[in-house]
Amino acid sequence: MRPAFDTAYFFAWVLAFILGVAFQKFCQAFVAERLGDPTPRSKNRVTLNPFAHHEPLGLVFAFFLSVGTTAITWGKPLELNTFRIRGGRLGRSLVALVGPLSFFLLAFLVWLASKSYLLGAGRTDFFAQLLINLISVLLTLCAFNLIPIYPMDGYEIIKNLLPADWEPRLLWVEQYGILILIGLVLLLPFFLQGFNPLFEFYVLPVIRALAGLLGITLF
Repeated sequence: MRPAFDTAYFFAWVLAFILGVAFQKFCQAFVAERLGDPTPRSKNRVTLNPFAHHEPLGLVFAFFLSVGTTAITWGKPLELNTFRIRGGRLGRSLVALVGPLSFFLLAFLVWLASKSYLLGAGRTDFFAQLLINLISVLLTLCAFNLIPIYPMDGYEIIKNLLPADWEPRLLWVEQYGILILIGLVLLLPFFLQGFNPLFEFYVLPVIRALAGLLGITLF
């Protein structure tokens, strides 16, 4: 958690969440439709319009995050008819994988477009900080979406790659997934006086690995 208000971080979070989640949901809706599911089109989700992919409460919590307050936020859930998706479990896993990959793709495009500017000597101005924070937040969203706990995309990826007879054994994860996330993200750091094991031992290493793929160092 950041100790003081950071203007560049605030705008980076707002941009990354509003535009990033819209792009993520669009990509997943597009892939699901291409794999045979007409539901996203019927629900007007095959669009880049942010209004189609956000819920008011999720945006409120996103603003909490943007000012450095620990919170859990979300976009509007994507309704799918998984029985219509070609490829069965592999197809459903692919749709889920597109979620975190879309955030990574956006981070890559921002880095590609701004690389020469950011590598310029002495680039410590507001715009440079905004771009670095934007890449950082997009990679954070990517890493968080890869967490293998329901309702994150990481859970759907793993669930559909495991043998089918594992599904009944994972029902408890779907039943209590939200509570597990709340415990890991909000409650555990509270009792550990601000130390967040999930971030330190999972999210942060994933962010560093993703940043390494881009050839940059963020932390």
